[in-house]
Amino acid sequence: MSITTGRPGSRRRRFLLIVAVVVVAALAVGTVLVVRAIPDYRTALLVDTSTDPEGGDFAEVAAAVGAAAQNAADDDALSLRRFGGRCDDVGNTAQVVGAGTGRAPEIVEKVRTLTPAGESTLRAGVLAAIDDFAGRYPFRGRKGNRIVVISRHGVDGCDPDPAAVARTIQERVEKAGLALDFRFVGYRVPAEQRPALTQLASAAGAPEPVFPETADVLTAVLEQLTIPASPDAAPVAIPTPDPTADWTPYRSTRHGYALRHPPDWLVEECETSLWLAHTRDLLPGCLGTDYFFYLVWVRSEAADQAYTGPYNAETHGDIEVRDVTVDGVAGKRHSAVVVKEDDLIGRSAVGTMVVRYVLQANGRVYTIAFENHRDAPGAADLLEKFDLMVTKSFTFTA
Repeated sequence: MSITTGRPGSRRRRFLLIVAVVVVAALAVGTVLVVRAIPDYRTALLVDTSTDPEGGDFAEVAAAVGAAAQNAADDDALSLRRFGGRCDDVGNTAQVVGAGTGRAPEIVEKVRTLTPAGESTLRAGVLAAIDDFAGRYPFRGRKGNRIVVISRHGVDGCDPDPAAVARTIQERVEKAGLALDFRFVGYRVPAEQRPALTQLASAAGAPEPVFPETADVLTAVLEQLTIPASPDAAPVAIPTPDPTADWTPYRSTRHGYALRHPPDWLVEECETSLWLAHTRDLLPGCLGTDYFFYLVWVRSEAADQAYTGPYNAETHGDIEVRDVTVDGVAGKRHSAVVVKEDDLIGRSAVGTMVVRYVLQANGRVYTIAFENHRDAPGAADLLEKFDLMVTKSFTFTA
């Protein structure tokens, strides 16, 4: 009895076919895994850890960076790099957390351990951050790649020539041939250093830097920058803090309004009006007249009793009338400078600045007036606070 077996060539073809199927399947699985590993966006956070000449608290920067990392999408790749140290030290910039998804908790932990020291090695940090994107791995983002520079200086502490630093960075970007979206954030950067940081941002093809002055604003800016809706450069909207938020509140139930005034201002409440001033000498008391020196006067009158027109051109110069809106109510802001005293006793001296807001609400006319000599100590600051009091804090109540 004989047994018939397949020919050797047939068995070999079947074996090769099986191997081919396995290889194709493995390649398919590998391709899927690679595709899934490529993030939509990759963001590098480059943080200034040099010594702050103003003695600022680095904990504010660390907290803002940590909050931004936690705010990023889970499938976006993040990394953390620092710069700052000795100019001749290769360690004056270093990657603290490598790029990858799910790195937010590590960034939150590591950024808190950073200790400011040395010079601002801004140039070295930016160049190294560019190089971090040059390799094939970690994968770059398929939709966008961003470097967010958070600096407390506008100039490089090791190279005093901002133009040279800008040229070097521009050349490195062009040589790398990468599509990188730079954003520069100057936290409490001195005013005289801001043009240098702006020049550097321009060289990197970035929008103008934003310059937050408070920790809350810094956090808001960084959170927005770590959620890049598109790789296109777009301006960052910086939330504006209310400068009157911590001022002293005042409310007049009788006249239907409320406001906040500087904490060091004095208040004189009268039946028909309210007086405010930074010194007792400018509170004339409840005399029912404006024929005395004062700083701020708020009053409410019936429409047929109030004067709503501009200042008298015979006694005032630099007269200006502007449309304003206060708490949703349209009105006028009158301003002028006294150029001639009239015959009424107690009228303002020549050179006095006068400002008057006129607003109609609740069936009445509200007049909020300011009067102070332009050469008086702190005159401009007092006028600025008055305008803020009216435009930012004054509200009409029922």
